[in-house]
Amino acid sequence: MMLRRFSELRGTVIQAKDGDAGFVDDLYFNADSWVVRHIGVAVAEAPFGRLAALPSAFVLRVRPGGLLPRAVRIDLTRQQLQDLPDVARDPLTAGRVRLGAPEDLGRRGPFSPQSGALASSQAAAVEEIREQELLSGAAVSRYRTTAQDGGVGRVKDLVYDDRTWRICYLVVAPRKWWPRKGVLIDVRDVGAVDAAGRRVRLKLIRDEIRRAREYDPHMPLLW
Repeated sequence: MMLRRFSELRGTVIQAKDGDAGFVDDLYFNADSWVVRHIGVAVAEAPFGRLAALPSAFVLRVRPGGLLPRAVRIDLTRQQLQDLPDVARDPLTAGRVRLGAPEDLGRRGPFSPQSGALASSQAAAVEEIREQELLSGAAVSRYRTTAQDGGVGRVKDLVYDDRTWRICYLVVAPRKWWPRKGVLIDVRDVGAVDAAGRRVRLKLIRDEIRRAREYDPHMPLLW
């Protein structure tokens, strides 16, 4: 399992079958399972601010960088990516999103008859989540955190598995009076995510958070 930081994924080029097609802007996940269902892609040659909702099922590989630049390879053409539904943000909180209007879903995108057929498993994945309300990784990465016995600090980053697309940890930056720069909090220790209040409520007390695994941005996240 290779764990990666969401902050490193943002801005990564999307490589379609026929060339570069945009870049990663956001991740959208279910707050119950913490699984990334869609990736918000700023599509090349699209109006500024428009994000296409790319199902994570179409990601072939995340190339972390090194000899070759970072990239996310997808099993779609540039046109198929452009035809995907837009990300529709909740007007009251940017942390909660819906993936386009329900009447648009199933009529547009690579699962439509005009764009060719998908494998049944991929099509089923799109159908299953098309009306689901998801959370924005970019927004949650700025939320305040609250322990059972008081405030802690803020979420600084998300750590995800690049094969299963499951978010595994929150990187929490404690308040200034804490001696440590950041700790890794298992998402199983999250009690609730309050998008309206921009807050993550933890099941832990502050002393347990103090003893959590320290976050080191210079060390590879491989367990």
